[in-house]
Amino acid sequence: MNRSTRLGFVLIVLFGLLAAYALVSRTIQKAEMPTPESPKDGLHLYQGDDFSIRFPEAYSADTTYASQTHGPRLDRGGVRLTIPESMAAGTNLSRDSYISVEEVSGTPCSATLFFTEAVIPNTITDGNTRYSVATLSGAGAGNRYEETVYALQDTNPCIGVRYFIHSTTVENYPEGTVTEFDKQALMNQFDLIRKSLIVHQ
Repeated sequence: MNRSTRLGFVLIVLFGLLAAYALVSRTIQKAEMPTPESPKDGLHLYQGDDFSIRFPEAYSADTTYASQTHGPRLDRGGVRLTIPESMAAGTNLSRDSYISVEEVSGTPCSATLFFTEAVIPNTITDGNTRYSVATLSGAGAGNRYEETVYALQDTNPCIGVRYFIHSTTVENYPEGTVTEFDKQALMNQFDLIRKSLIVHQ
């Protein structure tokens, strides 16, 4: 075998090895991709130990969330999904509005576990899920706050989905600069996120 033949043979072997390496590398990268957090049909997936939930990719997820405004009983944290800025732009809806999933130690599982204030819960069935539901609202200095918690009655620890809606008074702005936000559209989107919740307990 002359020098040129040997060189050609070596090059063929090298190209073959490089092609095999590229194929194996792509396979490994594909296997290691964090698919639970990858968008699917415009949705992201948050995967917790006890639950998972899907949400629009425009929302921002705080996975270190633990509500500090409702007392120490929210000791297990959760995830907060804050609305995109585009949803609040030009309206009286505040950008800190969110939907969250929270876990609380305590039985029976009731919406009352997620409030420090006294609330009167109702039981509803949505699809195949039974919820304990309670709402609390307040206002002050031109701000309005409304919170609704849907607690899944058959969970332990108790899992609750909180809708937190913060808005301001339209009349406090110069005329024509701010419009009333579409509360029903926001509630519909929160409902869709809530219904994507899967409990792993």
